Amino acid sequence: KQCSFSPSHYAGFIMGAAVGSDCCQANETEKVVTLEHPARSSTSARVPALPDQLEEAQSELDDHADDKQRLWDLTFAFVRRAVAGIHITLLRPVRRPAVFSLDAALKRIEVVGDSKDQCLAGGLSDVKDIWLAGERPDAVSAGSAIQAGEADRVVHIEVFAAGGVERWLMMVGSSEDAAEFVQALTVLRIYNIENEQAVGQK
Repeated sequence: KQCSFSPSHYAGFIMGAAVGSDCCQANETEKVVTLEHPARSSTSARVPALPDQLEEAQSELDDHADDKQRLWDLTFAFVRRAVAGIHITLLRPVRRPAVFSLDAALKRIEVVGDSKDQCLAGGLSDVKDIWLAGERPDAVSAGSAIQAGEADRVVHIEVFAAGGVERWLMMVGSSEDAAEFVQALTVLRIYNIENEQAVGQK
């Protein structure tokens, strides 16, 4: 089951724990509590409340917790794999085997070709957008080298660079891998952007 909520709901909570910073974790956890408390407050305000209403409200809260836990597990599993390196097929500018990786600080991503030359690199806070090619076929050019039946396995990443916007087009092993890739990378992107904004406000 895929998460029914956007990764942005839980990015700070998940990554606050991931980096192990007490200060950061406390602040980000507080944001999550703020999101969840209104649901609890509105439930407790229903007096008297029918048993089926209480059961429905509790089920909704349980779904929130389940979604958060699934996204937590998904993100940590992705981080472990990405730091070690994930084998992909790079489709742009030409189709070739490559390795996608994430640095240990969880700040930068890169794609290195099979000949060990650095193909693409950028900061996660510089990522403009991430999506599955199969969900937005109109946003993928005709010359992208995506063959029939591959779109659901292709991740499209746009990264701000000195010369404009770079478009990374990568194919992973399955449609499930691609969906998890997008969700986890979205969490990491949001965390990096929010962290940089917080540092800039100090």
